[in-house]
Parts: sequence; C-alpha cells; structure tokens
Amino acid sequence: MLRRKGVRHIRFHDLRHSCCSIYLASNVPLAVTSKLLGHSSINITANIYAHLMEESITDAGEKINEAIGNIHPKKE
Repeated sequence: MLRRKGVRHIRFHDLRHSCCSIYLASNVPLAVTSKLLGHSSINITANIYAHLMEESITDAGEKINEAIGNIHPKKE
C-alpha cells in the first residue's frame, strides 16, 4: 500500500525517534520524555538522544547571555 501511494517505508522505531526529537526540540523535560518513551531510566534517554540535546544546551547558553545582558540595561 505504501509503495502504491508513493510513501517511503517507515519503521515504528523511526516514528518513536521522531517523536522523541519533537519532544526535546519543544523543551519537554527529559524526565517526562523518558517516561513517555517507556525507558526504565532517564539515563537511557539521555545517552541515546544526547546528540539532539546539544542544540538545547546551545539555546540555554544563548538565553542566559540574553538574560545577563538585560539585568542592567544601559542608561542613555
């Protein structure tokens, strides 16, 4: 059926990985994501999806830089 409709084959695991990617990109807490995926430990989720969390770490750094820059606005 997929071939007839021109849709590539997608494994269930691929959908699961996409779901996790969307959770992490949407800033769903890692503990919640881990529970939703049914992992027995948050460490499993962190180890498997660490590469996806690197972007969140960069975003967090940018946010703290913005916050620090706005603590004492320059007076004109």
